[in-house]
Amino acid sequence: GLDRELPAGMTGKGTEAEPFVLKTADHLAWFREFVNEGNMEACAKIADDVKEIDMSTVCHKADTEKQVAELSWTPIGNFAGNKYQGTFDGNGKTISNLYIINAASDYVGFFGYAEKGSIKNITFDNAKVKSTAKCTGILAGFKELCIIENIKTLANCSVEGKNYVGGIVGMAKGNISNCENHAMVNGANSVGGIVGDYTQSGKSITSCANYGVVTGTENSVGGIAGYFGSGTIQNCANYGDITGKDNVGNLIGDGYICNLNNVLGTGNVTATLNKEYAGLLVGYIGNSSSTASGILAYNSSA
Repeated sequence: GLDRELPAGMTGKGTEAEPFVLKTADHLAWFREFVNEGNMEACAKIADDVKEIDMSTVCHKADTEKQVAELSWTPIGNFAGNKYQGTFDGNGKTISNLYIINAASDYVGFFGYAEKGSIKNITFDNAKVKSTAKCTGILAGFKELCIIENIKTLANCSVEGKNYVGGIVGMAKGNISNCENHAMVNGANSVGGIVGDYTQSGKSITSCANYGVVTGTENSVGGIAGYFGSGTIQNCANYGDITGKDNVGNLIGDGYICNLNNVLGTGNVTATLNKEYAGLLVGYIGNSSSTASGILAYNSSA
């Protein structure tokens, strides 16, 4: 229930019909606290008359001159009983200067754990996300059946983690559409431009593109998905260079059942350990029932 007082300038009831209308970083931080106190279905949107929300007042690097201590953003929604289930509409606006440093618990991003509902229409500018745990993404650490659409990260963004690291989402099960990653993505296993680990779900990644450089120190590294369990990738493209030890591909590093339709891969793909598992489209596919149609792949040396 809404027993907390709204901060100044914030309106709405947190319902789908009357979402909280957010205008400032303080409003976003308040919304995060509200969700993480157990109001998992709370809905919000960024206000029509706001161009961007600058997060630097609520998360930032340390500044010794100004005597400002380092402050890392705590994600919206977590595994501890507060999995996000509402609708968050960025309204086509920009969230700038998201800063997460050395997060030690799993599920790291602007959102931590998104179970259902939807998150849409956000551009991230100068987001810096760094985790020492698993499931790390700029938008979200883990999204179960939450729908993700119209998310863009700019080239000045970066995300770094251990296993299951993605430019948009670390690990996902549900549908992802119209997402564009320009961020640099670094991790160990299951590292992807859009999603690090797309677990077996039979859902689809549609109309997504990766432009960022994706690097994994271990295996399963791809421009769209590092690991892809089952489902469809359609109308998607990778332009970024992809590097990993083993199972490396323009679209998928390591897949099980995958239907590829109308996909393009032009990044340079490098497997540092086993060159047999570097693919212009997919590094390795485990199941022969996979299909492919309307595909184009080349690299600069072709």
